[in-house]
Amino acid sequence: MSTPTLKAYPIEQLMSLIAGKDRKEIIRSNQCMFCSKEATTFSDALSLKEYEISGMCQECQDNTFNAIGD
Repeated sequence: MSTPTLKAYPIEQLMSLIAGKDRKEIIRSNQCMFCSKEATTFSDALSLKEYEISGMCQECQDNTFNAIGD
């Protein structure tokens, strides 16, 4: 079980409204906020930390951040 980072209440509410999911619950249950797949394997400690911040699994992180870098 991962531990979600702390966020201000309005930010948490906004993220839940946009995604239609509770970020903290999704992270605690090791799922991805975006694709809903299991999120238990990460390429490095930084990727795990990103998961605890955003709730994105490794595949969604790769797709998102690779697209930004292109």
